[in-house]
Amino acid sequence: MNIIITSNLNTYYPELALPTIRSYTSNITKVLDLIESTNIDDLFLKYDKIIKKVKEEYPEIGTRKCKYSSCVSYIKTLLTNEDNKRNKRNKKIIEARTKYNIEIDIIKKETIKKLSKFEKTKHEEDAWLNPEEIKLIDDNLYNKVSFNEINTLEELKNFRNLVIFRFYTEIANRCELSISKLYYNSEVDNIDNLNK
Repeated sequence: MNIIITSNLNTYYPELALPTIRSYTSNITKVLDLIESTNIDDLFLKYDKIIKKVKEEYPEIGTRKCKYSSCVSYIKTLLTNEDNKRNKRNKKIIEARTKYNIEIDIIKKETIKKLSKFEKTKHEEDAWLNPEEIKLIDDNLYNKVSFNEINTLEELKNFRNLVIFRFYTEIANRCELSISKLYYNSEVDNIDNLNK
């Protein structure tokens, strides 16, 4: 089933990065597993059951949003070119998209409310690095870097690890980091060219 899902997503969204396609595929298969289904059409036929099961299984609102968004993105690939008013399948897909989007909007509002309070959930408290841990890791990585000259692959890896850790902790870019490119100043004639 993963091959079919990935193929449809690649065809419909050729601009999406591979990590995004993989994430959508994984989310969709997990959602179908939740309702014990192997029928991809259940994404729009059993959307009420999916919404209920996702709420029960995933307490974190960000995870729920990812599941719903993946469903919306995928079922869009199933729409046909026929007139939506006369096509029962298209009607059902549009109905399901609307319901998923309502849930996504609720989550967006919850997220804004949560962020306005700046309070971590219990899971975030347990999983996130605290400032002392970040400093300890950064110091450890920094001490391994040879700043005079990099001559070995191991020295290069140490430098890479420090750069990646600092990107991760100091820039809120999450998935974008996985598809980012790192340039040295000497490699870039005009910084504006990087936007292209």
